[in-house]
Amino acid sequence: MVEQRFTLETVRRKLPNSAFAFLGRFSRLTEIQARAIPVIHEGKDALVVAQAASGKTEAVMVPLTEKLLKEHTGDGLGLLYVVPTRALANDIERRVAGPLRYLSIKLVVRTGDKRTNVKKSGAKVVVTTPESLDSLLARQPDVFKTLKAIVIDEAHLLEDSVRGDQVSCLVRRLLKWHCENKPQLCAMSATVSKPHLLALKLFGAQAEVITVETRRPITVARADNVAQALAIVRSKGIKKTICFCNSRQACEDMSQVAIRVEFLPKERIFVHHASLSRRDREEVEEAMRVLPQAILFCTSTMEMGVDIGDVDCVILYGAPPSVSSFLQRIGRGCRRKQGLFCVLVPEYPSDEQAFEEIRKALEQGDLGEVRQSDPSCIVQQAFSLLFARPPGATREELFEVMGHLGEREVFDRVIDYLILSGYLVMGRRGLILASSKVMDMGEKGVVHSHIKDAVGTKVIDAATGRVLGEVANVCSRGELVVFSGRLWRVRKKTSNAVYIEAFHSSFGEAPKFVPHLEESRFAEYLPPDLFETIS
Repeated sequence: MVEQRFTLETVRRKLPNSAFAFLGRFSRLTEIQARAIPVIHEGKDALVVAQAASGKTEAVMVPLTEKLLKEHTGDGLGLLYVVPTRALANDIERRVAGPLRYLSIKLVVRTGDKRTNVKKSGAKVVVTTPESLDSLLARQPDVFKTLKAIVIDEAHLLEDSVRGDQVSCLVRRLLKWHCENKPQLCAMSATVSKPHLLALKLFGAQAEVITVETRRPITVARADNVAQALAIVRSKGIKKTICFCNSRQACEDMSQVAIRVEFLPKERIFVHHASLSRRDREEVEEAMRVLPQAILFCTSTMEMGVDIGDVDCVILYGAPPSVSSFLQRIGRGCRRKQGLFCVLVPEYPSDEQAFEEIRKALEQGDLGEVRQSDPSCIVQQAFSLLFARPPGATREELFEVMGHLGEREVFDRVIDYLILSGYLVMGRRGLILASSKVMDMGEKGVVHSHIKDAVGTKVIDAATGRVLGEVANVCSRGELVVFSGRLWRVRKKTSNAVYIEAFHSSFGEAPKFVPHLEESRFAEYLPPDLFETIS
């Protein structure tokens, strides 16, 4: 079959409304847009794979928005857009809200930061995270009846995280119980190792895979430490840099290195991680977009496609967990240029070998195998699904939603263990129900997220009363701490808050805030031998 390709003129003729709204300022289509738009316009499910800043969002949104205008003339939600992080949700809102508003299509964001009532909002497009979607299925299940399309952004998440397993289950729950008619399914990613297998895992059915392999050349420099890496960046006259770290603590520590060597004025050195408040994170994202010269130290919170302007260089402090993650991180840099420049800095001696393995994998074009599913997701989805369905579900109905996560034997062992442990209950006619313990967990909202509970210690600026974020409670009155890239002194503590004040003295060793662990909270509910295999 000859591949169909659209030109910009064809798109303007066939999809006149959305073409003008999304593509009006462009003179031509990108390669991925020319190939993906006709496939999605025909109503086919699709996985769109192309490099960062290649126009994937428009490739998907142009045909799906035109479909909304023609087929979804009534009330109710028409398009569900799932993203891995709150930062990316905000970025997508910033990028597509304008074109949708021009077309009189209302968009809302529903995340842990923005607890929008989707049903009452009157929105036709909602952007959300896996955890918030999980919660919506339990609390507002009827809002999905009218869905015409589901979009999963940064689909490589499904290879690398238990949260990806969660998304694949949520898609199956939507199709089985919540949508009156099957919606069109689309996913996007910059890097996917086995796209056809990923599409099958995500959608549970055959999907069209549109791939454009046009990787930009990568120039790599090596440094022994971050100070040396910053010297390399300075010698090249680079204006804007992003440094990925593998922990929140490393972000804080390395930002202090940048301040200590006077790489830039302190007000142009930023930190971004999940312990910071929503307001602080969004201010950092905006500052990186508008400032001509700055450096950002971040965890993977900024890995997932957030556009913070044209970053000239990426520093990797420590090896990323996979080749896919490596490509995602360096893809944040030089988004509007032909080449990529990055500096590799080992955090531990083992990182040298990891960097070398990444180099070899790139040369061989091997992005790694699709990750095995985490059995913790069976626990999480059983709790979430049965909380959302108090009358219960049969074992076969549960397996229909979760069977793709692994062998039937593993699924049955997990369910049997949860029944034996009293978390699930056998009801009449073969139905399995949530116990009162699980229902209580559901009421508190903890069944929807794999991330463990926060300790609950708010960090507050004593001078302004502003909440800066939330961390573990590991500091004492009078101690110096590093947070949000700045040095502070602990002024006072209460049972659930620590008040800090700016400290302007010279540097010394500062006590460290301990970030919250983010492994699945549900691993502890697994049979002991299964728990040992993932711990």
